Amino acid sequence: MGREAYLNRIVLGRSAFEAPLRDDEGDFILGGQARLYDDRSYEQQWDERGHPHNPESERRARKFRQAQNEVLQACGVIVRKDAAKNERRRQGELPRSTQLADVEEENNTGFLFKGVDRINGIICSWWLHDLRKRLMVSWN
Repeated sequence: MGREAYLNRIVLGRSAFEAPLRDDEGDFILGGQARLYDDRSYEQQWDERGHPHNPESERRARKFRQAQNEVLQACGVIVRKDAAKNERRRQGELPRSTQLADVEEENNTGFLFKGVDRINGIICSWWLHDLRKRLMVSWN
């Protein structure tokens, strides 16, 4: 049992969560993967804790997340915090009677659309149901 950690380290390599190895002088021990194969001038950068660090990659990832959030906001999937705060603040400034009137108007509009949809559904599918009934009677 005492050798299990040692064997795991040999088989799986160093964990990404443990501190990297240092030599006697205190420099980090770089493995064979520390440099990219296609760019011989590239050298891996390390942060103060000794973990790999690439500021350009982090900058691009941040820019990519901002672009994703802008697309999601344009599609209406998310609402930014500042916009939501402004909307709540704006609604809080309205008198209670105006807020209740807005909610009542939304409900009435919803009921109207539901009724129109149901009537359109009946009218548009009436001929199809009638044709189906005639076909069923003629086959029997």
